[in-house]
Amino acid sequence: NKLVLITGNEEKPVRNLRFYGLAFEGAKENFRNYPHHYEPTEGCTAITYEYATDCEFAYSQLRACGGVGMSIGGGCYGVRVFNSIFDGLEQGALGINSTGDLKNGKLIQINHQTLVDHNIFSSCGQGGGITLGIGGTIHTTISHNYFTKSGRPYTMDIGAGGLEGTITGDVVVEYNHFEDVQTDADDAGVVVVTGMTYNSSIRNNIIHRVHRGFFSDNVAF
Repeated sequence: NKLVLITGNEEKPVRNLRFYGLAFEGAKENFRNYPHHYEPTEGCTAITYEYATDCEFAYSQLRACGGVGMSIGGGCYGVRVFNSIFDGLEQGALGINSTGDLKNGKLIQINHQTLVDHNIFSSCGQGGGITLGIGGTIHTTISHNYFTKSGRPYTMDIGAGGLEGTITGDVVVEYNHFEDVQTDADDAGVVVVTGMTYNSSIRNNIIHRVHRGFFSDNVAF
């Protein structure tokens, strides 16, 4: 249920690892067989980055996976995802997140300087998941991407926490195109901002063909 695990540590992060022109597919959640139903035993994330510095995922494809496509997690710095295709990822395409615990007076495991640029996100989150989630990060840029056929509840979630429970700032979401989104969602936004997200901007995006909900309409923001 996992394809690639890139894991360093605080003292020795993985550096300068680049994937170019590759296709990854087929990660699947493990299910436990009960007498009358199946239940997932562990969340599936096809590609995971932890404590990675200046790594790139470019001109590649991540497709047809039962869980989440990619996670850029704690301790990551300068990870860049560009000119790639994310397609058919049931629980969402990409999570950019980390924790903000204090250790000896400093933040650890914070995620910063992530760039997601000129990608296509198609049919991600149809099984119930956020196409792109951002939380516990600083200096994150999401730009010039195309989102289509997203599922539920949201296409993009920024903040991921209560008022004091998140460290998310300097997020820029710009020049993205959202089209034919929020399939099967109800009373939700295409882009949702939660918690204390400081010094951030959402600008110059186009959002259209938002699916209406069953009981309450979905909205752009």
